[in-house]
Amino acid sequence: MELLKLLQNNVAEENRKLGYVPEDRPYRPHITLARKYREGCKLATDITMTNPQFGSWTADALVIYRTNMHHQPMYEKVADIPFGV
Repeated sequence: MELLKLLQNNVAEENRKLGYVPEDRPYRPHITLARKYREGCKLATDITMTNPQFGSWTADALVIYRTNMHHQPMYEKVADIPFGV
């Protein structure tokens, strides 16, 4: 975890030299496992490795999205892989 934070710090510092302003919030590395999202609506649920209290659920597919920060649509589907079909 410390190496990841060091990497993020180095990237932020190099970007600062290029004129980018880093975010004010603390860096919290995470992997988003699932996210409840509907086009045009705010995110209702964010299930991450840092917040695993989400109960049980069954997945029938793996859907991979690309995040386009500050653009619409923010989430762009790039793959849809059904399980067991």
